[in-house]
Amino acid sequence: MAAKKLTMRVHGLAHQRFVDARVFASKLSSLVRVLTNTDKKKNGHKCLDFVISDLKIGSAVAEIAEKQASVKYVAAYSSVDAVHQILGVVYNGHARELNGQASVLPTLRRLSSGANKHFSHIEIYVDEDEATAVRVDEFFYKQVEVAESDVEALSEASKKRLFSGTAHSTFDGILKAVDLRGSVKQAKLVLTAGEIEIDCVCNDIEVPELGHSLDKRVRASGIAHYDGTTPLPSRLDIKKVQPIKAGADLSRWRGAFKVSSDAEDW
Repeated sequence: MAAKKLTMRVHGLAHQRFVDARVFASKLSSLVRVLTNTDKKKNGHKCLDFVISDLKIGSAVAEIAEKQASVKYVAAYSSVDAVHQILGVVYNGHARELNGQASVLPTLRRLSSGANKHFSHIEIYVDEDEATAVRVDEFFYKQVEVAESDVEALSEASKKRLFSGTAHSTFDGILKAVDLRGSVKQAKLVLTAGEIEIDCVCNDIEVPELGHSLDKRVRASGIAHYDGTTPLPSRLDIKKVQPIKAGADLSRWRGAFKVSSDAEDW
């Protein structure tokens, strides 16, 4: 994954020459928090560090570069790209496309709060390409509120239709080991559709077969336990794993299991 850069430019009010340092620091802090939380959400771990690669003297412009945090967890996704996409989704009023990233909305509300009172607007763009700029202003603040309302409505509507109980189900994803000691073996299935994790128990799978399936794309079948709070099971008792050939096209299933998470608080 190529490292990306995100530039934030804060514009002062029309009658002011400068941007208040406290305003700039607050907005920079909010943006870094969104980047950090998105990295953990998308990559499953803290994989990236975010450093100030450029802070222009005489202006309210900061360039934030992402870099690999450690060799233990390698980032599969760019947090910069993901955050830039989220900004566009909120700006355009497409809450359904947040894909489990709704938890950043309160921080985006803080990022955009005070527009036309303490600053004019903020421009955020990728890799010094101003053509990619998203304008964060009073309109964006209102769009965040709309997104929060839409996410809550979608969540309530989803809860009314969710199944609670057990069912024999099959899921496509990457099988990750958690604890293979003893007779109750635990694993995680990272779904191909949405990169969401399902907690799994693998008692009925022989250790050699289980070992051969780890870190590979498989079709896992078994008894799924649904608690009625999300469309996905809270646990899958795997009875069978079937490897999926490289290059298999399951793109039509992408997004089928995307769910929204509850918004975080500051």
